[in-house]
Amino acid sequence: MRVLFSPRFQLQALALERADSRQIGAVLNRLAQAQVPIGKRLAGDLHECYSIRVGLNHRLRLVYQLRSPDATVLVVGPRERGIVYIQAVQVLKELEQ
Repeated sequence: MRVLFSPRFQLQALALERADSRQIGAVLNRLAQAQVPIGKRLAGDLHECYSIRVGLNHRLRLVYQLRSPDATVLVVGPRERGIVYIQAVQVLKELEQ
């Protein structure tokens, strides 16, 4: 599967700690080689998206949209208060324009 990156994800990735960056890199490699979706399928406005637990103690979520044969990584961030999912919806709207 081809993995693409949203501009917001690219900015967020630059701000990550080194340990988190390594784990996200490993997950992105797994995603690129995957034949089936990885992670938890989301609902609502994110019904075409999946969430993968990453980072130390799985405190971060990587959200990607799957439109075969591409996976577009939308955002990565903390799960607390659902902020990462709110950001993912915003990125989807930006990409649709």
